[in-house]
Amino acid sequence: MTAWDLISNIPVGAPIWVWPLLLWMIWEGVSAMRTRSVAIWVYWMLPFFALISVMGRLEAAAAEVDLPIYAAAYALGLAFGHWFQGGVLMEQRAKQVTVKGEPLTLVMLMTIFWMNFVSGVIKAISPDLMESYVTIAILAAISGAVSGQFAGRALRVLRAPQGVFRRSDPQVQPVHSPGSTL
Repeated sequence: MTAWDLISNIPVGAPIWVWPLLLWMIWEGVSAMRTRSVAIWVYWMLPFFALISVMGRLEAAAAEVDLPIYAAAYALGLAFGHWFQGGVLMEQRAKQVTVKGEPLTLVMLMTIFWMNFVSGVIKAISPDLMESYVTIAILAAISGAVSGQFAGRALRVLRAPQGVFRRSDPQVQPVHSPGSTL
């Protein structure tokens, strides 16, 4: 079997549910590129990406390599996500938050999708490669950073005071109190 045969069979060999998932992730990512109001409960759900990725990390062949790298990347992603969300957060209300459009959500969703997709392809084509310390470390770092940034963004939103933010920074005092008019 040639390399082209392997590559051309990937779309056919993938489970059917993968393609609607990809379309949904693209839709969500593109939607995040415009200023929008989002229900607070959505931010409560973001850290669950970490639980999904931790389950994958526990299946790794060398947890002694995987978990410390995942944890370090998660911490860095958490700090970055917390910082980044401060730049897009515009207004916080009791049940909604208004955020500026940004491309990071699309990039992170595509990173999650393609990381998992490529992992599945590697498992099918070359299982030994999935046991390589280098592969394990790369997947742990990507997974940890992406999961951490989602958790950091959620943390920033959930800790922000209610109101409208001058510089879209929740550390700045709200311009008005909830219920007042602009």
